[in-house]
Formats: sequence, structure tokens, C-alpha cells
Amino acid sequence: RMLGHTKLAHVLLLTATLSSAAALDVTTRCNATRECGVERTCTQVPSDDLNGEKYCVSRPSQAPPNQCPITDPSNQCCTDVDCDDAKPGWAHGRCAAFQTGYCGGAPPPQINVCRYDACNAAKGHHCAAGSVCIPAGFINQQSAQCIKSECSGDAQCKGDKVCLPFGDTNYCRRTIGMFCVDHVTAECTVDSQCKSSSGPMVCSIDSRTQQPKCLPQTPPPP
Repeated sequence: RMLGHTKLAHVLLLTATLSSAAALDVTTRCNATRECGVERTCTQVPSDDLNGEKYCVSRPSQAPPNQCPITDPSNQCCTDVDCDDAKPGWAHGRCAAFQTGYCGGAPPPQINVCRYDACNAAKGHHCAAGSVCIPAGFINQQSAQCIKSECSGDAQCKGDKVCLPFGDTNYCRRTIGMFCVDHVTAECTVDSQCKSSSGPMVCSIDSRTQQPKCLPQTPPPP
């Protein structure tokens, strides 16, 4: 893809800025996995569009399923094979302990559930127009999901704007989409740019202005 000289300069600056951001930022751009630290790989996001940029993506939680037999009738599986059978044609179903990805609240039931990727370009499962495939491991995604987005890569944004992903403000964060952003004038582009003495802040999209803003993070459930 071709970018104008000015926009290319902005993209190179942005990549350098995001790559040098705090290690815990969940939207750090990269060029190679060696830049991502432990337990993260440099992966194209979105995963089903060649316009996508590369980000440091965490490896999805791989806690083994709870041991069967399980008497709870809500248990969905004992092995991955059970998940393949449950949704024919989707060979990438995974049997996982329900508590995989648990991040607070009431103790989860000791059962297993089938987790399916909603999109997988390699297997011909694509997202509908206007949505992009966010891979498992990105901003706490436990499986690949189709997320409605404004863009999939910098080349789709007008002027000097770039395409950036953002998570919500919940304690158990999830991707809310990818947006065209002027990173020069934006209040923030990554969480580490948000500081407050009154409590945790994250960089998300303000529902009123549809622009990046440092917003209070919702505390963990009791």
C-alpha cells in the first residue's frame, strides 16, 4: 500500500512512540516479535486484512479443561473434539475451562465451555463488511472476534490520521474497534499516557465525541 510522505513520517513516528510505550500497554505496535517482550508475539491486527498493522499480541490463556467426568449439565465439553462436533465445519473449536480469562467477581463454575473463533481467514471464515477480525490474545480476547470498526489500517484513514485499536474501560477489557485518529492532537493513544492520582485510567473512545480520551477504568467486580 502507498502512503503520502507526510503521512508516512507520522506513521513511522507513531510506531516508534507506541513501541517505546509502557510494557503493559495492550496496543503496542511492533516490527518484530523481539520487540514485544515475554509472552507476546508481533501479529497483524486485524488478522484477516492485509491493510492491518502489526501489534504485540499476548498469547491467549491456555488453561487445560477441567477434568471430566463433570456432572453439571451446563458442561459443554471434555476435549476439543467435542467442540468440533458441536459446530460442524469449525475445526478450530477449543475446549477450555470456564474460568479461563476470569478476572474477578463470583467464583466461576468448574465446568468446560467451547470457545470458537468467529473469524479465521485461513479457513475461509471472514467478517461481514464493516467489521474486522481481532485475533485471540489482543486486549484480552479469548478467541478471535469480528468487531465493527472504522478502519483496518492506516491507508484507509484520510489525511495524517492513522488507524488505531482501542479497548473499553471495563476492568475485564475487550476491544471496541479500530478508529481513524489524529495521534498528534489526540489526548492519548495508549493507556500509559493516562495518569491520575484518583484511580486507574485507560485510553478509550469517548462515547460523546468519538475521540480518544483518558477515562476512569471500571473497578473489578466484587
